[in-house]
Amino acid sequence: LDVSEVINDQNIERFEKNVENQDSLILFISEIFYAIDEILNENDRGYVSADVVTGGWVEAMYIMTQNGLEMKGENRNQIKKIIADQRFTLDNIIGLVSIYNENDELSGLLAKLEKLKLLYGELQLQHHETTVEKDNKTGKVVIGGKEDLTFSDELFKKLSSEFSTIRNYYAK
Repeated sequence: LDVSEVINDQNIERFEKNVENQDSLILFISEIFYAIDEILNENDRGYVSADVVTGGWVEAMYIMTQNGLEMKGENRNQIKKIIADQRFTLDNIIGLVSIYNENDELSGLLAKLEKLKLLYGELQLQHHETTVEKDNKTGKVVIGGKEDLTFSDELFKKLSSEFSTIRNYYAK
């Protein structure tokens, strides 16, 4: 990536010192990402940044779906909920990759992401009854209710397969 000023011995040491502290590690990784993104954009290589972000997300989703396929019961339902919520992230990633659509590599990736979006379109939205309650202590009215996205194990397998396909696209 030619970003050695960011990935240096000092930052590697900082990473190693914080590997057990999740909050510090998340902050550190965010700082490194933004520094790399800035360098790439300053050098007219924003498409590389878009590719890296997308690749990281695809890898995370691949791992999650592969692990989810092995889970049962409530654990699997929790993973499915997380995967369903990623439809918003997918929309953002498609928007990011679309900016660089003239790049041959990213235009091929964009087509694969659009296919994934079609699969996400098969999610079923389940509405739950809206509730209205008055909090006796505060006197405030609380309006509640929720919507859940659900999908079959068959769709889960299709999503997992598509993440695997996109991951393999990166491997070539």
